[in-house]
Amino acid sequence: MSAGPVVIDLGVRTHEPPAEPAPSRPALARHLRTAVTALVVALVLAVGGSAPPPGPALVEVAAPPTSIWQQELLVGDRLYVVHPPTERSSRRTVTAYDLTRGADLWTSPIGVENRAVGPEGAASLSVVGDRVLVYTEDRTFVLDAVSGRVRASVPHEVEGGAAGVGLSRDGAWVLGAGESAEVVAVDPATGEIVQSFVVPPGVSTWVTVTGGAVTGSISDLDTGGVLWSTGPVAAAELLPGESPSVAVLTADGALEVRDARTGAVRRSRAGVVDGAAGRLRPAGDLVLVQDDWATVTAYAAGTLEPVWDAVLPGRGAVYGCGAVVCAAVDGRTLLYDTGSGRPLGEVVANHLDSRGGHLLRLGPREGELEHTVDPYSGRPLVDLSDWPEPVIPADGSPLVLTRPDRLPDRAWFAVLEPGATRIRMLGTVPHPVTGCQSSATHVICRTEGGVRAWQYR
Repeated sequence: MSAGPVVIDLGVRTHEPPAEPAPSRPALARHLRTAVTALVVALVLAVGGSAPPPGPALVEVAAPPTSIWQQELLVGDRLYVVHPPTERSSRRTVTAYDLTRGADLWTSPIGVENRAVGPEGAASLSVVGDRVLVYTEDRTFVLDAVSGRVRASVPHEVEGGAAGVGLSRDGAWVLGAGESAEVVAVDPATGEIVQSFVVPPGVSTWVTVTGGAVTGSISDLDTGGVLWSTGPVAAAELLPGESPSVAVLTADGALEVRDARTGAVRRSRAGVVDGAAGRLRPAGDLVLVQDDWATVTAYAAGTLEPVWDAVLPGRGAVYGCGAVVCAAVDGRTLLYDTGSGRPLGEVVANHLDSRGGHLLRLGPREGELEHTVDPYSGRPLVDLSDWPEPVIPADGSPLVLTRPDRLPDRAWFAVLEPGATRIRMLGTVPHPVTGCQSSATHVICRTEGGVRAWQYR
């Protein structure tokens, strides 16, 4: 027998409790706020819980074609490569790669035809604004960074500056006569004598290298033409800033700031050093001038008014190193405040390197890192001895570090952000790496299979 439909009679409640009074408006508003807040929190948790996990911090993005004896430069997400002549191309070529898209942007031949296939002299690259500068053995080629078109070539090594001007320096030589003389070569960075020899008696004419004397030529990087020349001076340096200018230490000891395009003297201060025995270095908003390698005076680049002076405890060389001024003296590097010249501390090192927002003490091997340095005291901060092989940033991007893994076919990468005191690991790559460069977004290295590029975050 089939059961009939079951009907449940809920009936009507005859003893309903009396209704509660309606809540007041303030109480109702509080309840609504509480409900809305709970709903928002629930939605946030739901969305956060459903978001995909972050991807790896280091991802290979490109492996551009590689040739033997090439030179490369990483700037941002672009890789510029100078290839030597090949059997197919009798001239050097420059190629720009877009690492984000993994595509060639352009390739341009430079220089004269050379039928020989093999290593040539090294080429150096730099990027200034929308120009790529490639220096070979005796000439600088200026290419348009967007199209690769060769804008100009200059028969010198050129230091690129703003507004399309470049500075070239040639050594100034003085001829003399006599029975004997000593010829001395001085390292312009440290003042150390690196080579000397005596011309034997009976030689009536010899050449003496004067103390750092140079001739500066200013070229137009769009035409290659020389705009003006300094003549023999003690030193000439491009100054940073939107309005391009050149600081010149004249042969009679005057400090001048000249317009980079016209050579017109904007500011001048006489009697800065004794004759031509002087040295000049820009350091941020300062121009550092040394007389006899021991006395240092800092001048404001905008006015040439003296800001401070200091006497080094021996012969040395001063230079800007990030937030402070450094002076290399007798195996030590002294630190000075940029605003007052007050001594801040010292580090036992011949030279400190400012890179990636950090002041670095280098190890005994070339390029080896030891630790970061507090620029205001000289004390060590972050130990980098486990990361002996630095990655060279082409700009002020973070300091990327690398080291080989215990497995021979792997390498580790890490990053030390500007101002950070802890190293952040990026991960490993399945290749041994050498000759790495970095930007704010990418790392390129030479591997067993050629050049590879990784994007990091």
